[in-house]
Amino acid sequence: MVTELDVIQVVDYVLGNLKKDENVVMNLYSFATLSSITYNCISSGCLRSDLSANEIRKLTLTRIAKLSTLSEQKRKEIENMFREIKGALKKSGYKVAEIEITTKSRTIAGVSSSFLYELTEVGIYFDWVLNLPFIPGSEIKGVVRAGINDPELEEMIFGGEEKGISKVGFTDAYPIDPVGSYTLIPDVMTPHYQGAKNELEVKPRPIFFLTVPPNVTFKFLMYHREDDLGSMVCRRIPLIIASGLGAKTSVGYSYFKLKEMVYNA
Repeated sequence: MVTELDVIQVVDYVLGNLKKDENVVMNLYSFATLSSITYNCISSGCLRSDLSANEIRKLTLTRIAKLSTLSEQKRKEIENMFREIKGALKKSGYKVAEIEITTKSRTIAGVSSSFLYELTEVGIYFDWVLNLPFIPGSEIKGVVRAGINDPELEEMIFGGEEKGISKVGFTDAYPIDPVGSYTLIPDVMTPHYQGAKNELEVKPRPIFFLTVPPNVTFKFLMYHREDDLGSMVCRRIPLIIASGLGAKTSVGYSYFKLKEMVYNA
């Protein structure tokens, strides 16, 4: 059973951490959850602090962005992970393409996911083990599938009611080349007309969230067994990726460019 003392200790921990400037090692997923509890306690008036609820939210995002870095050790872990996945896929009879894509704009994927959603109303896909953002393979597959404008070809590649399971798969994409060492930066948008019926009711309310900055390179693998279908998808990937991968593409977010593709790696 959670007591009032437990909540106070959580709040004290979060507030103490937000006021620090040095880098520390922590599980950012857990820290985001504790920060959400703190934010709700302060914003509801249950507890008082010299920091306002909005200041807590902004400082939490700044802190997470500062600590979500791609160190050389993490880079090696990611490369080893892809090496092991590729080896396992090849042993299972798959052909593998290594694909690297680079963000052209601020990028966000997973706006409805749980990480930071309670705090900012805008989530982001986040690996709680590596403390890094990522893009699920299912998201990549969905974008690639949507980018094939031939229904018969789409069903042939990705399956359907008559064609069975998909013949092409994608792994999750992870950052391998950040901006400096950072993989996330704070961002803000201000909806002016949310819930307003006319200009007199407009109440701008800033929404703070995290995005991946431009010029961050992600890597993922595409795997298949049939060369014709695999090469067909690979030829389409540059154009499909350029059309957007993630959320808020209509307002300029989540655009990529192909950096490198090694077919049958």
